[in-house]
Amino acid sequence: MIKKIITLLMVVLLMLGLNTSIFNYHKAYADDDDEDCNTICKINRSRQKQQEYKEAMEAAMKDREAYMALASQFANKIEELEAQIAEITPQIEELTIKIEELVISIEEKQKLVDELEERVLSRMVDAQGTMHFNPYLDFLLGANGFSDMLRRMYGIEAINSKEEADRNELSNIIEALSNEKAELDVTKEELEDKKTELQLAQEEAEVMKSYYVDAAKEADEIADYYRNQMESEIRLQTSIEFDLDDLFKADPLTGFSSPVPGSSISANFPYYPVSFGGGIHLGVDYAAKIGAYIYAPADGVIIISDDNCGTYGYLGNSCGGAGGGVSYGGNQLYFLCSVNGTIYALTFSHLYSGSVHEVGVVLQGTPIARVGSSGNSTGPHCHIEMYFLGYGENEDLPDYISRLNSGSYSLSFNCGWGAAGLETICANKGSAPCRLNGADYLP
Repeated sequence: MIKKIITLLMVVLLMLGLNTSIFNYHKAYADDDDEDCNTICKINRSRQKQQEYKEAMEAAMKDREAYMALASQFANKIEELEAQIAEITPQIEELTIKIEELVISIEEKQKLVDELEERVLSRMVDAQGTMHFNPYLDFLLGANGFSDMLRRMYGIEAINSKEEADRNELSNIIEALSNEKAELDVTKEELEDKKTELQLAQEEAEVMKSYYVDAAKEADEIADYYRNQMESEIRLQTSIEFDLDDLFKADPLTGFSSPVPGSSISANFPYYPVSFGGGIHLGVDYAAKIGAYIYAPADGVIIISDDNCGTYGYLGNSCGGAGGGVSYGGNQLYFLCSVNGTIYALTFSHLYSGSVHEVGVVLQGTPIARVGSSGNSTGPHCHIEMYFLGYGENEDLPDYISRLNSGSYSLSFNCGWGAAGLETICANKGSAPCRLNGADYLP
């Protein structure tokens, strides 16, 4: 009972120590999109809400990981206790069988003692059956002489001594068996107490495991709630009508967001893995399910939208370029942005047919395409190349757009392709324009 009370107190204390977001995730945000809030105000407020939702979502996901880790610990503890119980149970069963056998053996030996005593008592009764013709006296008087009578007397005494010895031996055996049984009873009782203790510990571990599993599920719900709120805010933000001038006035960004959440890198920069042949690879491949959304990693401008290929290509497929991109890139888009006072260009290739966002200004988190396998591709992924173009704010973006439109910038932003591209990696070249490893900048 005391252990159960302690367990309940532990649960209560743990509940009190939960991340407050679990109890407050339905907090309502005030509708501050009033008439006095202009376009820039709406964009900035929307961005602030997105950040709040993102932080709350990440906190809930962190809670979930912690709860699942604790649930796993208790699951392991349950397995350990089950193994100990499984080890003790046959020992108890074996002792029970031994004790039962001892009880049977004691009963059998006691039965022999009872029969022996009954036989002696019966003979005594028979000896006293008459006053004049006692069988033992007749037996003695029937002797042929004194010597024969003595022999008969010693014979009777020997029989009585043998019966007494047999009885003493049986009594000693019964006593030894009883002592052994008593020892086994103590051992069995100790094992049963230990088993009961382990079972109680197992029940407590089951309670804690269930608690943390439920807490993880609740954290999942919280994360989903904030994720939906964030996505809803993104949709609301992208519906706001604004132009490049508005983007110039919006609060500047200090970091990138993930363009393909939940993806994994299947080929890095600047070479393919050895398993892929180890050739030059001037971008990063983000592998994801076909149709997965790709989001703008920053506020910026889509300057080329090339969507003229089928969703699925193959090795050596040269499709791409009809809409302003490059051959073999499949469906693709080119993107300029300013983050933390630096101008970047990013290209996204092998996109899903019909999903590529049109040319224009987009805000961070806006869906701009979906993962495909178009052009020179053997599986669904998004190939992203990243360029450092120089230092500047949003107001400098039109200059870079004009450079590309006028032809003073090539589609590789004057950074070359193949082996020539290796020479323009920023770590080697040291000045803009140059190529960057996107995996070092994109979360």
